[in-house]
Amino acid sequence: MTSCLPKEPRGRNGGRHQNRPRLTRVRAIAPIVALVAALILARAEGETAGGGGAAGGSLLEIATKLFPDLTHAERALLEYADIKSVRRGEYAVCGPSANPDDASNDPQDAAKWDEQRSIRASLIRWMCVYPEANRQIDPQGVQVLGAKVIGKLDLTGVNVPYGITLRRCAIPTMMKLEWTVIPLLDLGGSYTGPIDAFGISVGIMSLNYGFHANGTVDADGSRVGDFDALNGHFKYLPNAEFTGFHPEQKPALNIINMQAKDGVWLLAGFEANGQVWLSSAKIGGTLAFSAGHFINPGNVAIEASGVEAAGIIIGAEPAGGLGSLPAGPFEADGLVDFTGARVVGGFVVDGAKFNGREGDRHGFIAEDANVKGAFIWTDVSLAEGGILDLRGAAVGAFLIDKGSWPEPGKLLIDGLTYSTIGPGLPILLSDPATRGAPTLWDLHTLLSLLRLQPPGYHPQPYRELARALRESGDEIGARRILIASEDERYRQYGWTGAILGGFLKRTIGYGHRPLLTVFWMLGVIVVGWAIVAVGKRAGVMRPTWPENPPASGKTDYPELHPFLYSLDVFLPFVNLHQERYFWPDGAASGDCMIFRGRLGVRGSVVQYYLWLQIMSGWILSAIFVAGVTGLIRGD
Repeated sequence: MTSCLPKEPRGRNGGRHQNRPRLTRVRAIAPIVALVAALILARAEGETAGGGGAAGGSLLEIATKLFPDLTHAERALLEYADIKSVRRGEYAVCGPSANPDDASNDPQDAAKWDEQRSIRASLIRWMCVYPEANRQIDPQGVQVLGAKVIGKLDLTGVNVPYGITLRRCAIPTMMKLEWTVIPLLDLGGSYTGPIDAFGISVGIMSLNYGFHANGTVDADGSRVGDFDALNGHFKYLPNAEFTGFHPEQKPALNIINMQAKDGVWLLAGFEANGQVWLSSAKIGGTLAFSAGHFINPGNVAIEASGVEAAGIIIGAEPAGGLGSLPAGPFEADGLVDFTGARVVGGFVVDGAKFNGREGDRHGFIAEDANVKGAFIWTDVSLAEGGILDLRGAAVGAFLIDKGSWPEPGKLLIDGLTYSTIGPGLPILLSDPATRGAPTLWDLHTLLSLLRLQPPGYHPQPYRELARALRESGDEIGARRILIASEDERYRQYGWTGAILGGFLKRTIGYGHRPLLTVFWMLGVIVVGWAIVAVGKRAGVMRPTWPENPPASGKTDYPELHPFLYSLDVFLPFVNLHQERYFWPDGAASGDCMIFRGRLGVRGSVVQYYLWLQIMSGWILSAIFVAGVTGLIRGD
C-alpha cells in the first residue's frame, strides 16, 4: 500500500536536514522571549496586589487605590499594621493622645470627634479578607486607639489570621461576627451597639475596662479560650435584627452553649441591665461574678441553668484585688438561677446581695445542682423575702453562716444532700490557702436552720442531717434530729397530734429511743408495788376466795407479794398467780402507818389505780415491741 505522506529528502546518513537553519533561529530568540514574559507577569502581579498600584508598595499605597480620601485614623491604622513598619507603638493612635486614659480618648464623647478620627468598617474588613493585604499585615494585627468606626463591621464567616484590638473606640452600628474565627477580639473601653457573634471562635474575647454595649451582645454557641468582661457594661435594647429572643427576658449578654477552654470573668464592676444568659455553657476554668451588678427587676438576672464549670464564684471583690478596677459586693436585682449546674470544684457565694421587691420571686436557685466540692454561703443578704433554693442539689459540703440565713419560709432544701454541714468560715477569694476547715454547729442552731423551711412537714432535710451527723460519729445528735423531725410531723395534726406525739416522744422517742419505755415500765411497776403494799397494810386487799380457791391438793391460800402482784398486773402476757387470788375491796377502807404518820387508804382508789396499771401495761408493752422492731420510726 502506498503512503499518502510526502517523503522528506534524506541526507547521506538518512537524517533530516532541510529545517535546521529555522530551528537555530528560534533557539537564539527564546531567552529574549522568556525575559519579556517574566517582566510582563511580574508587572501584572504587582498591579493585582496593589489593586493597580506599584509592585512592592506599602499597605497604605495599596489601600489608597481602593479607599480614596483616607482619614488620619485610617492612615494611622494602615501604617501601624504594615509589616514593614519600624516605628510601631502600642496602638494606631487616632486622636491627640496615645494615653488610653486621656479624656480625649473617651468614646462617650465620640459625637464631638472630628471626621479625621473615623475608620470605615469596610477598610477593616478588606484588611481581614483580602489575601494580598493579609500578607502585608504584621502578626500583631489591628490595634487601634480612639477611633470612630463608620458603617457595619461584618466579618461573618471570616477566618481572620490576626487579632483585632479596638481600644476605646466608638462602634455604634451593629457588629456581625457570626462564625468568625479570630485569635483575639479586644474591645476594651469601647462603646458599641449590639454585637452578633453567634458561633464565633476566638482565643480571647476581651470586653474589659469600661466596655459599653448598647444592645444585646450575643455569643451563643461560641468557642473561646477566655471570655473577659472585667468592668464591662451591657444594656438590653430591643433590636429587630436579633431573632429568637423573647423580649420579656431582656437579654443583655447571651453566652448560652458557650464552650470556654479557660474561664469566664464577669466581675470587677461588671454591670448588666438585662439578663445575663449562660444556660448550658461549658467552662473549663472558673466562672466568676465577683463585684458585679446584675439588674433585671422582677425577672431573671442570671440564667445559668445547666452550666458546667470547674468552679463558680459569686461575691465581693476586696479593694485592690484587681488593681484600679472597681471592688465591692456582688449585687443582683432579680432571680439568679443555677438550676442543674454541674461544678467540679467548689461553689462559693460570699459577700453577695440579692435584692428584689416583696412579691417578686427573687434570690438564688441551684435546684438539682451537683457540686463536687463545697457549697459555701457566707456574708449574704437576701432582701425582701429572697429565697435560697437548693432542692435536690448534691454538694460535697454545705457551709452557711447564721447571718446569711433567709427569712422563715424562704429556705428550700428538700432533697439537698451533703457530707458535711456547718457555719463556714470567712472566705478570702484572693487567697484560698487561708480558708480553714469547717466545724459542725450545735444541734439547736442546726434545728433553727431547718425550721426556716416553708410551712408543712419536710422530713428529708432532717434525715439528711441525721445521716451526716451519724457518719461523723455523732449518734446522739442524729437521734435528736430525728426526734425533732417527728415533732414537726405530729405538730401538723393540731392538738390531737400534739397529744399523741408527746406521748410517743416521752415513751419511746418516736421509736428512736425504744429503751426509754423500759424506764416508764419500771416506774409504773414500782408505783404499783408501793400502792399494793400500802393497800395490804391497810387491809383493803382481800383474797378472791371462794371464787378462786387454792390449787387442788393445797390447804393454804397463796401469800400476797406486792412486787410480784404489781408485775402480774402490769405484764399482759405473764401469770404470776397473784392477781388471780387477790383484788382490792372497793367498799373497804383502812389506815396505814407511813413515816410515823397515819395514811387513810380506800380500796376503791387502789382498784382504780390497778385498772390504770393494767391498761398501761398493754400500751407500754405494745409500744416497746413496736419501737424495738422498728414499727414506729421516722426514718
